[in-house]
Amino acid sequence: MGSRQTMREEADAKPPIERQLTEVTCAGCGCLCDDLTLRVQTGKIDASGVPCTLAQSMYVAAQDQVHRVRQAPEAQIAGQPAPLAEVLGLVAERLTRARAPLILGPTESSMEAQRAAVALADVLSAGIDTGLAASGSARWLARQRAGWVGATWGEIKQRADLVLCWDVDLGPGGPHPRFAKRFLEPPGRFIPEGLAGRTVLHLACWSDRVAGVKGETAIVIQPSHALATLAALRTLVRGGLVDLGSLATTTGQPAHLWAKLAQQLKAARFGVIVVGPIFDRHASLAECEGLERLIAELNVFGQGRFVGCTIGQGGNRPGLEAVLGWQAGAPRAVDFSHKHPRYLPLEAEASHRIAEGQADVVLAIGPQQAATLAQAHATRPFWIQIGHNATLAGSAGLVPDLAMATAHPWLEAGGTVMRSDGVPLPLTPLLRPLCPTDAQMLERLRRQIVEQGARVP
Repeated sequence: MGSRQTMREEADAKPPIERQLTEVTCAGCGCLCDDLTLRVQTGKIDASGVPCTLAQSMYVAAQDQVHRVRQAPEAQIAGQPAPLAEVLGLVAERLTRARAPLILGPTESSMEAQRAAVALADVLSAGIDTGLAASGSARWLARQRAGWVGATWGEIKQRADLVLCWDVDLGPGGPHPRFAKRFLEPPGRFIPEGLAGRTVLHLACWSDRVAGVKGETAIVIQPSHALATLAALRTLVRGGLVDLGSLATTTGQPAHLWAKLAQQLKAARFGVIVVGPIFDRHASLAECEGLERLIAELNVFGQGRFVGCTIGQGGNRPGLEAVLGWQAGAPRAVDFSHKHPRYLPLEAEASHRIAEGQADVVLAIGPQQAATLAQAHATRPFWIQIGHNATLAGSAGLVPDLAMATAHPWLEAGGTVMRSDGVPLPLTPLLRPLCPTDAQMLERLRRQIVEQGARVP
């Protein structure tokens, strides 16, 4: 792995070439569209032809960040520039001496880098979690208790005749602007009419946006009524008795609307309930489990098949959850302190461990998450930051003790990402990196720690 100066000299020695790249995967939102066409010339990305304003703004912002990272130091000690080799040695030494190390992330890295992070956690007997935010915990615990019936988005495109969006805005101005255009509007093998052959319903609970839909295709309830609504729908699906008048009074929606919704769900040949990041952030364990059981019971009492669909945020959190599942047996909150992986939901989550002072060294990979750490300033651990923005001044409110910059995961590094439906997609390196990728940095760090005496996995 050469220095940044060597990489820059090699890049400058080559003449500028204009390239047109097709089938590029965009990680700007949870859709992970893999059909984009981009032009790259003299180190600049032209995304003007991309049919998504969200992706266009993402590429502009990411390219600006890449430019600023290239002007910043490649490594820092307490905010001061330092040679990369020296900082890497200090990081390896600090992690080797740590009594309770914690690896945070990497949710914005390729799956290759995520595998390297899990291998490093194994070597260090460390904890590893997807991030400081606890979103997603209830979803995974509910799936362990109630199961999960899912499908790929391609199968939804070909078969779904009913779609219920729960706090998901699929409009062009929403956070998932191309999901409907790619998977609901086109004709499917069994839905040749496309969107005209599908019934799309919207239920808003924690969001006031319902994709601009009005009338009986949109239902709005209060967050405190979500659990009662799920319980009532499950009872109606099973053919049980529900006091619709009381339900209407509780939710503020007319009784006939709930009866009609239950009948529509049961009558679907291939139905889908779509949830997104808002549901992950706000739904309790009971509400998540109620949703999973509703889907399961629709497969028993309904006329066709029913599945759930999760649209995540931008980045590669599904990839990290999958890698942890493959290599450690659990999707998050894994602890290697007993020399083998243990799944400790809630108690081993990063936010809990940092707040309780249970981690003495934190290795954060990817975006700096200083806000939550600042709240736990009384038990602040030693902070090591690795990522494309790790050495940018003012990128967060907290200066890491040690920091090392890496290539941008979507623009420079390449690798593999995973969509929320479990489909892996390739990343196309658009720019020649001047920093090591995070996968290279983590593997080099692991090797150095092994050489210093840590056990080999």
